Amino acid sequence: MPRKEIGNRPQNELDMSMVGGLLVAGIDLSGRTTGTTALAWLAAEASCKRPVLDRPVVAERGLRGAGGDERIVSLVVDARPDVVAIDAPLHLPHAIICRDEDCERCFPPDGAYPSYTTRMLERKERWSDRPTTRPPMPTVMVAGIAFRAIFLRRLLEREGIRVIETWPAGVLRRMRGAPGHASPLDAVTRARLLLGCVDDPGQQLQQPDLPLDALDAVAAALAAWAYATDWFHPVEDDGWLDEGAIILPQVARA
Repeated sequence: MPRKEIGNRPQNELDMSMVGGLLVAGIDLSGRTTGTTALAWLAAEASCKRPVLDRPVVAERGLRGAGGDERIVSLVVDARPDVVAIDAPLHLPHAIICRDEDCERCFPPDGAYPSYTTRMLERKERWSDRPTTRPPMPTVMVAGIAFRAIFLRRLLEREGIRVIETWPAGVLRRMRGAPGHASPLDAVTRARLLLGCVDDPGQQLQQPDLPLDALDAVAAALAAWAYATDWFHPVEDDGWLDEGAIILPQVARA
């Protein structure tokens, strides 16, 4: 029986948002007290193959701290994007949330306990056929950001906003399409890869002082656009769908 959802989207749902245009957002999330959170927007008309970075990327201290979540929600709800992609885990490992005392995934017959520090989709073998052999960081390594992201997702979904999980480094390496390695992605390389997929009339991506967080927010928005236009690939584990999916674009396209 086919699953009903991929990530947070019903599999048979028609993309009605493309009638008259599409607006999506990407969030490169930091902790509440450290790091930089950035928010980027991409827009496209129904006939366009490339989204447009037609709004300034927001990367400010006001997106963190006590009022950071409220500020993010306010910006997103005011714009009403079709999809928001967040660079952070939106689900916890199954072994942490399961309450079934007889769960065969938690307590298999062979006695091998599952990992409670990482999700199946974050393991190296799930990325062996990707343009990178390096998987995302385990959930335990970004737990604070994950907790913030999970609650932020709840806040946005209460407002009727669809939220998905992505990984900007995976998005960018998929755009590069070079299999078998995971070379570093510096700012110049990230901007070049994004310019191959996104129209940037304001030349934001060419600014030498644009922070990596802003570039990653644009990459996250590209994943949201790919998801909204059925141009996406979910990285997931069929036996562990309750651990979510990381949404990446299919392949680079002009």
